[in-house]
Amino acid sequence: MEYHSNTGSLFKQYSESAKKSKPQKAKDSPEPDSTKEIVNYRQRYKNKRISKTDSEKPKVFHVDVYIAGMQHKVSVSDPNQESYVQMIADQANRMIDSINNSHPGFHMTNVLVLALINAIDEWNQSEHKRYNMTDIQERFQSEINNLKADYAQIREINWELKKEILRLKDIIEHNSKPNDGKDVQNTADPLPLESLIFRFSDDDTREGVTNHD
Repeated sequence: MEYHSNTGSLFKQYSESAKKSKPQKAKDSPEPDSTKEIVNYRQRYKNKRISKTDSEKPKVFHVDVYIAGMQHKVSVSDPNQESYVQMIADQANRMIDSINNSHPGFHMTNVLVLALINAIDEWNQSEHKRYNMTDIQERFQSEINNLKADYAQIREINWELKKEILRLKDIIEHNSKPNDGKDVQNTADPLPLESLIFRFSDDDTREGVTNHD
């Protein structure tokens, strides 16, 4: 008894049917080039951009100035600054003309560089002077504050002296009135100013007696 397997015939049968069902590529037809295909993409949803209104946009004004024989446009945010820009341009033009006159034959680039150096030098000197003036102003302000404090103290002393003068006048008027034979002693303690006056008067009296002897 022999055992026969049909595995090989089945494998051969299925492999041949697979080859028949698989389409064969034509050798003559070229393969399509995928790089030549262009796909148009359209974005369907876009973020809304908030556009600035005319009132929010910064307004820019142009000022025409002439420096070194050339016209320049300077942008400013305020039309009232036109006179100030013209003044600065005239000053720069005078500086360049001065350098041209003092250094004839200089290239314009060298003239502009020298003018820039001179302008920065003048600015540094002005800043140094400003710092010095600020220091002097602070010292003057300190002296003024000290003088104000002294003035307030002197006013207070003057007010106390006026009150003392009024008190002494009242005492003099009271003592100048007749007392009907009754000596009324002033038991009030004298103030420091009154004690000082009495002491000076006693010293003068003693000196007069000594000189008389």
